[in-house]
Amino acid sequence: MNGAAGVRQPRPSSGRNHRLGLNQGPLQSVSYYDHAPNPIDRMRHINLQLFLRAAASRVAGSLAVGALAALPLTLSPAASARAQESAGAQESARAPEAGAEAAAEPTLDVEVEQAAYRDAIGAWRETIGKMQEAALRFHNGTEATEEQYLTQYRELSEQGREEFDRAVRAATRLLAHDPRRDSEYAEFLFAAARYRFDRDWYELTGEAAEALIAAGMTESAEERRLHEIAGVSFWATNRFERAAEHLQKAIEIGFIDPKHRQLVDSVSDYQQRWEREQQFRQEARQRDDLPQVRITTSRGDMVVELFEDQAPNTVANFISLVEQGFYEGLTFHQVIASQIAMSGDPAGDASGSAGYRIADEGEDEDARDTFRGSLVMAKIADPRSRTGQTLPNSASSQFFFTFMPLPWVNREHTVFGRVIDGAGTLAALTRVDPTAKKEEEEHEAVPDRILRMEVLRKRPHDYQPEVLEGPPAAAISAAPGR
Repeated sequence: MNGAAGVRQPRPSSGRNHRLGLNQGPLQSVSYYDHAPNPIDRMRHINLQLFLRAAASRVAGSLAVGALAALPLTLSPAASARAQESAGAQESARAPEAGAEAAAEPTLDVEVEQAAYRDAIGAWRETIGKMQEAALRFHNGTEATEEQYLTQYRELSEQGREEFDRAVRAATRLLAHDPRRDSEYAEFLFAAARYRFDRDWYELTGEAAEALIAAGMTESAEERRLHEIAGVSFWATNRFERAAEHLQKAIEIGFIDPKHRQLVDSVSDYQQRWEREQQFRQEARQRDDLPQVRITTSRGDMVVELFEDQAPNTVANFISLVEQGFYEGLTFHQVIASQIAMSGDPAGDASGSAGYRIADEGEDEDARDTFRGSLVMAKIADPRSRTGQTLPNSASSQFFFTFMPLPWVNREHTVFGRVIDGAGTLAALTRVDPTAKKEEEEHEAVPDRILRMEVLRKRPHDYQPEVLEGPPAAAISAAPGR
């Protein structure tokens, strides 16, 4: 079944490396110890090591690669204690929903914020060390212990992403308070913003890029990309006015990817769509009864909320398949940067299905639109179309998540849910583009997998979908004009 972009499955991989999501090629590891380089040179560690290798050479200017462990933690005990208390209060409060502008912050306590930053960096460094240890024990262990270390590694990955967020948040506040381009915080954020943007990790990234621009980092070619980084990040997180400002500036100075230029033309339309979407979400919060499913992947957990009121048959189909265990072990066989992450194919080559089709619900009057983390049904591409249209009623089991609002998906596909927890896990999924041309010595990426799904909540009725006869390929003969 060809999905939203037309896909083919990369060469399958197996064994212990596959379970941890390891690359086929070598990766130079950062050593956090005063001895020989870490032997685990194939680990990706949700790509945090790649970032640290770049960031470690920039933080404070004088630190060498791998010397992040020596980052001074010299704040007073009182300041450190206050920072811990402040961080705890922040973590206990649920992060604001994407698109919600943050309330005005109180006057910054610089010493407390510095402590929060350094504590986050220190915790992050320690977590990555534990990830390396868990990976080493996984490789050297037995089948009886591999699940233990696999689970530990996955939990540490999620913890590391949270600590990275804390460091970015604190550094952004400190740079906004004292906007100097030669500061430690500017160096850290410059590396962080580019890293996160290149991996569709848009939360906090727009704010970091804005702080860097305000600090005067607009001279080099890489610095001039900051307007694009801010614009796309704000677009992805539903701050459309701020997105338009930065995207327009990026166009004016000539530093923007062509695929992002068209977003400016969609700002006004998407502002209206976002207002409509907020009404849907407000109604859902008031009722508090929409079905929810936890998706455990090789990168961590995501929780999705399902739009039963707008796409009841699609939701029934999804829940039915989840409860059958249909999705367990399936790969994210196509993950395209700044677009989609697709799964749900039992064949592993983009041709699989549940053996039947379901009717579209994406053209209904109350159909939902795509935003960051939307959950969407994949369909067969129409071989007659030159504009990427799909065949009606050709959805079955394959689905995809969107990394940002995608106007071309609206009304063409059924949007039937959204990620409400675990956006960092979505961003961390290994990019797999089966259509991309591979260099001669380039190793194919190992796709991440769905380990299991669990229905956390559903309404008190049966979830049995109404299905159409025949596999998705039957939609070709059923299409108008055939």
